[in-house]
Parts: sequence; C-alpha cells; structure tokens
Amino acid sequence: MILHTILKAALFFALVPGVLVKIPSSGSLIQQAAVHAVVFAIGMYVLRKFVFPMIEGFDNPSTKVDAPCPEGYKRCPSGDCILAADVHAPCPS
Repeated sequence: MILHTILKAALFFALVPGVLVKIPSSGSLIQQAAVHAVVFAIGMYVLRKFVFPMIEGFDNPSTKVDAPCPEGYKRCPSGDCILAADVHAPCPS
C-alpha cells in the first residue's frame, strides 16, 4: 500500500502544471490544468491496470503453509493427507 501511495504522489508531483513542464506552454492556467488533469487520469489508469497488479505481492507476501500430515500419512499433490500404507487408495486428482 505504501508503494501505491508513493507512485500516486510521484505521478501527481510530475503532472502539476509548472513543476516539471507546462503543457501547453503558452496556454492559460485553466488550459494547462485541464491538459494535466487528462494526462493524470490516463497515468492513473495505466498504474491501476498494469503496474499495481504487478506489485501487489510486494505489500502482502503469501505466508500460507500447509500443516504437516500426521504420523503414517503422506501428502498428495492436491494437499490431502492419505494413509501411507494403504496401496488401494491412490491420491485423488
């Protein structure tokens, strides 16, 4: 979440009229603000659509760990525990 906030703040800082650039340079303040608002909206769309899903795992890494099987049991690829000595019970698929 902190990374999302940093990216949004950086995008906002870069697109405030007159901080880094003025688009259009000879336009009025209203025209510059309107152009920068549209560019900011497009930038936020790109961040939400493509960038945020790529960095989603950075904030909340998966910590799920399966509990071990009891003594005498084995784990199937599905995650189920079956009796290790039972040759007639193959792992369910």
